[in-house]
Amino acid sequence: MIGMRAARLLLAVTLIAQLRAADPQEVRIRSGPYAFPQANISVQTDLVESGVTVRDRRGDPVGGFTVADFELLDNGRPQEISFFSERRAAPAGTAQGRGQGQPAGGWQTGRPLGPPAPPAARSLAFFFDDTHASVYDSKAVQGAEKLVSSGLEPGDRVALFTGSGAVTVDFTSDHEKLLAALQLIRPHPIRKELDACVTMDPYQAYSIANHLDWDERQLAIAKAIRCNCPSGDPECIKAQPAYVEDASQTSWDIYRHDSEIVLDVLQIAVNRLAAMPGNRILVMLSRGFVTGGMDRRKSAIVNAALRAHIVFNALNTEGLTTRNARNEGLRQNILSEMMAGVSGATGGRFFKNTNDIERALGSLAAPPEVSYTLGFAPAREADDTYHSLRIRVKNGRGYQVEARQGYWAEKARPAAGSAQRRIDQAVLSGETIAEIPTTLRVILNGPKAGAPDIVVRVSVDARHLRFLKKGGRSCQELTFVAVLETAGGEYLAGKQAVMDLALTGPKLASMQASGIKAVMSFAAPPGTYAIRSVVREADENRIAAASARFDVR
Repeated sequence: MIGMRAARLLLAVTLIAQLRAADPQEVRIRSGPYAFPQANISVQTDLVESGVTVRDRRGDPVGGFTVADFELLDNGRPQEISFFSERRAAPAGTAQGRGQGQPAGGWQTGRPLGPPAPPAARSLAFFFDDTHASVYDSKAVQGAEKLVSSGLEPGDRVALFTGSGAVTVDFTSDHEKLLAALQLIRPHPIRKELDACVTMDPYQAYSIANHLDWDERQLAIAKAIRCNCPSGDPECIKAQPAYVEDASQTSWDIYRHDSEIVLDVLQIAVNRLAAMPGNRILVMLSRGFVTGGMDRRKSAIVNAALRAHIVFNALNTEGLTTRNARNEGLRQNILSEMMAGVSGATGGRFFKNTNDIERALGSLAAPPEVSYTLGFAPAREADDTYHSLRIRVKNGRGYQVEARQGYWAEKARPAAGSAQRRIDQAVLSGETIAEIPTTLRVILNGPKAGAPDIVVRVSVDARHLRFLKKGGRSCQELTFVAVLETAGGEYLAGKQAVMDLALTGPKLASMQASGIKAVMSFAAPPGTYAIRSVVREADENRIAAASARFDVR
């Protein structure tokens, strides 16, 4: 009974509602559903995995390979493949995920490695990168609406995530709820305090700062000369290359934070999808964004997806580009590097330069026809650097191999060093923790649309937070988690959000006077419930946690 009741739960979130209107340069929020971490046995391992898809000249996936057919190089050094499996998608209408000639479960291996394949039902997460879109492509949303309306099978569950956190829907089979949320997706660009004389987009800032695109650099210098040296003063003109270098680095420092936020929300989506049953597929829709120098974050996303057998598919929503810039290929490679890399690493697909968004989404929402997973134990100890990988078919003329391009060789560290682990432990412990002053209030608003509203209000005393000074602003990061449970402690729904603060003096004074407030609301049928609230501040890694029990009548 409680399982059916939980399935009817509605989750609505108005996190820090009074701060949404604040200058996004001062308050930035990223959010997503929260679920209890799955219990597991922790085993120290240095196994590096990669999904692999082999395609023929027509682009069709090819099966039937064995471990002996592949060669794997780590930083150019051959490695012994210690793990190998082939996975085939379930034919339409089957429930067991068994391909022709396949063992039960859909796995074909040269040895009994890996778990059986999940059932054919899908857990499908859509991730819309709305923060890097000046005018969000309506075709992408329309394609998702068409898929939700007529492209799902019984048993499929779908979730929606956005880079801004403005629209979030946890996994559900409620088509009407999904369609209503899709209609709310809008571009959420973050205003920038950039140089008014030489305005750069993220690609221009990154490529100039890292000396990748000489043409963009020369164009920026020409703009700077026109803007800063109208009189043609030779000394002024001579100073403009250095001026452009400084402006590009400053601009990239600002843009970099936006990319990191998208990757953080993407990690939340992967973690949530990992807890779902069936074929796990994440579809990312984005015009692309720069992720240079973020190898550790990208490697963590790939590792989490591979461990949970998540297929990551991506679509560049820009469609066919009409630009004819000399270095357009370099631009597209840099903007698409993350989507192409993670897709290849998990056995998924990346589509670009297509205007047939609806057809592309239909393909990306399906599990791959056939793919492989390879794993190896590096011969050398982890060194906290990025390692390039090359996986190829021996004597495989005409075959194209899509696989992981590299990984971050992370040195083993104590588990206590993980901020997310500490948050999860605080959620699960049930103990009251008061390392920072917070208050928790639960308010029942009475019946609404057939279900009472449960309003959770969390307030943090900002006077007891330490803020770091950066660029004349007071900076801090707060993570909020709220979990709704049954009286017996069974998880029903949850939300996690991260607030990045870069406050001016007046805004800091206002928050110190009134507190930093989070408001989350749940709707549930009559019964007895408990709320578990956890807050973490990043500067000193302090935690606050509290619980409250109440009855919904």
